[in-house]
Amino acid sequence: MGTRKAYKRCSRCHRGRHRSPRPKTFSSEEKAKAYAQKQGMKNFEVVRLKSGLSRKVKITEK
Repeated sequence: MGTRKAYKRCSRCHRGRHRSPRPKTFSSEEKAKAYAQKQGMKNFEVVRLKSGLSRKVKITEK
């Protein structure tokens, strides 16, 4: 079945995904700090997303 037929069946399919943008995450604190300084952020905090073995972090404004 081609994609054209699928679009004809579902009028909402061709409009793309509708979801809110997610925060940028980093694999280490060093990368997060380097990104924040490159963006010119002065007051920021590096926050771990999960506890345990996960190392993902994000930047939040103070």
